[in-house]
Amino acid sequence: IEGDSGSGKSFFMACLKNAVIYDTDLGGGLAEYNKRIKDNGSERVEISSFGELLADIRQRLRDNRLKETIVIDHVTGLHQDALLRHNPTQDSDYGRSNNKATYEWRQVREFSRTFDCNLFCVSHMKAEYEKDKNVGKIADGAKNIEGDMHIVLKLENPKDDKGRKKYPSTANVIKWRRDPSDPRGLPPESFKFTVDEFEKVHGANYKRERDKIVLAKPESLEELNRILSLMDKAKADEMVGKWLKSVGVDSLEFLTEVQVQK
Repeated sequence: IEGDSGSGKSFFMACLKNAVIYDTDLGGGLAEYNKRIKDNGSERVEISSFGELLADIRQRLRDNRLKETIVIDHVTGLHQDALLRHNPTQDSDYGRSNNKATYEWRQVREFSRTFDCNLFCVSHMKAEYEKDKNVGKIADGAKNIEGDMHIVLKLENPKDDKGRKKYPSTANVIKWRRDPSDPRGLPPESFKFTVDEFEKVHGANYKRERDKIVLAKPESLEELNRILSLMDKAKADEMVGKWLKSVGVDSLEFLTEVQVQK
């Protein structure tokens, strides 16, 4: 969900049900909606980095507290934090720090895919340049973040006859992956940006319960590590690295029981 400040992005997220909402604004930008969030069975968590976010959702997975919907409001702050950590002097590094920051984002993306979560992200906007010429605005986040999404909406505020913003915003559909022969029909070019309208356009029940993923049993991991210890270390490390990359996690403890047995 992309849009300028005040376009209703955070309010929409606060209206989602059964979500863990990661609030990245300094001081908690979503704190005003705490009661609404709680009434919706959701939870707000203040974080400042992708590392904190990953640590929290992994702990929720271990404790069987992971909700079916993960919200990041907003990814812009997390990406900027990662850029500063990887390049604190902001010197030209030929995109290396941006690539490292984007990798942190993709860990979150792959976690959501692997463990069957909806992922809603809010992004601010930034200028897009081609050959040093401003050609419009794009999402202010990880490189090609729009390509990672099934749905991309860009918000704009309608105004009344006195020039004041009106609620709700208009959601312009930049991208919505849907087969043209889908019985729901093609999504509209735009719609009123409310949860009710979004659900009407979406059609499918995205609020279904997550398919519970069974993590590997401790005794299974112990046996796997025993077998690996019998191998040449370099070859074992290379093989484990390929396993982890293929399923989008970064340690054996987040493999499923089925994956470990395989």
